[in-house]
Amino acid sequence: MASGPQQNPKLNDSLVQILEENFKKNKFPDTTEVMLISAETGLTEETKWFQKRHEQWRQSEGLPAKVGSILD
Repeated sequence: MASGPQQNPKLNDSLVQILEENFKKNKFPDTTEVMLISAETGLTEETKWFQKRHEQWRQSEGLPAKVGSILD
């Protein structure tokens, strides 16, 4: 029986806590760190989560959401 792509579990409070703790340690995790976070959480979309979370952080700091803006 062929299985489809692995679905990410819904982000519950404990998963969000793990992701937030990792974000506080490093806002720009490299590939190895993302793989370790993936193994810890069972998620496959951490990179997107970090991108969205980084945009939120930049806005909270009064910066443009996207890196590379002319206003940076």
